[in-house]
Amino acid sequence: MGTIKNTARSGAAAAGGIGGVILADLRRRIAEGEFDSDGKIPTRASLVKHYKTTPVTMQRVFDKLAADGFIRANGREGSFVKNDSPHLVSYGLIFHYRDTPGNPWSLFWRRLHGEAQSVAAARGLKLVVSFGNETHQDVREYRALVEAVRSYKFAGLLFASNPIFLEGSPLLEVPGIPRVALVHKSPFPQVHAVSLGGDLFGTLAGMIAKTGKRRLALFVTPEMEEIARKFAARARGFEIRPHWIVIAPYKNPSVVRSSATLLTRLPPGDQPDAIIIGDDNLCDTVLSVVRAAGLRVPEDVVVASHTNFPLAERDSVPILRAGYDARAMLSACLDALEKQRAGVKLPTRTVIKLESGGMK
Repeated sequence: MGTIKNTARSGAAAAGGIGGVILADLRRRIAEGEFDSDGKIPTRASLVKHYKTTPVTMQRVFDKLAADGFIRANGREGSFVKNDSPHLVSYGLIFHYRDTPGNPWSLFWRRLHGEAQSVAAARGLKLVVSFGNETHQDVREYRALVEAVRSYKFAGLLFASNPIFLEGSPLLEVPGIPRVALVHKSPFPQVHAVSLGGDLFGTLAGMIAKTGKRRLALFVTPEMEEIARKFAARARGFEIRPHWIVIAPYKNPSVVRSSATLLTRLPPGDQPDAIIIGDDNLCDTVLSVVRAAGLRVPEDVVVASHTNFPLAERDSVPILRAGYDARAMLSACLDALEKQRAGVKLPTRTVIKLESGGMK
């Protein structure tokens, strides 16, 4: 069987003396597929001899492996690696931080979180939601996540944001774990939309054009300003006046509300008859101002918004939608992680197609 290899061990394993060392080594051997031929674990007696330990210590190791879901006992036939061992079926979905009133998630993250379990369950997998820590503070959630990674309890890791905030963390450095990120730039394979706004603006504008509206306002976040202005400069068949391009951070609804209110109070000859909302985090605030101004949608003004599908609610007014489906993003990520596990070389980027929906 050879000797115990040097391996990254959790604090809990290291604190467990020889039992912790044996536990870490057996987890590694299971995760690396040493017992894949029939899944059978060597007998306790042979492992006691191999590791030069006691039957009591080895029994504790086996009990821990069973409790963590790695092995199952099958009577006199022995112990076997479980088909649903965490290193085979459990994937970590890692968010940057928790969703709190003081620092709320974007709708995209909320859609991902809401769809995670059902998308994974359809494949017979588990998607465990965890939280990274951008400052590497010694907090319980972060320690638990590191422990799970070091203990081979994940078949792969899916980062909802750029994992650069975890630079130097074991979450990025423990070898042998497939990783993928839902961003445009990351050290791992990426799954993302075609672009933040280019195709999106064109699609939404094309939907508006079919309604006959031509005086177009744009509501975008600061991150989308450059894309919005480039779109406005090359848009054909639309009038987009400079003061109709509104840049507003979605985490500051008062700014969004004030900007939208000013737009609705322009003289009749200087008002747009269509609005593109480039980020659905702005949508509710903009629509509330439009309704408060007494404008009818879509008769007076057509609204077309970016959307993170699937929708969990219906708007009080009919609007046009185009965007990306969280289910498709999650499925593509799981595909990428499973291909990595199978040794398939992946492209740097996997692109998700834009989807659109009619007025509702």
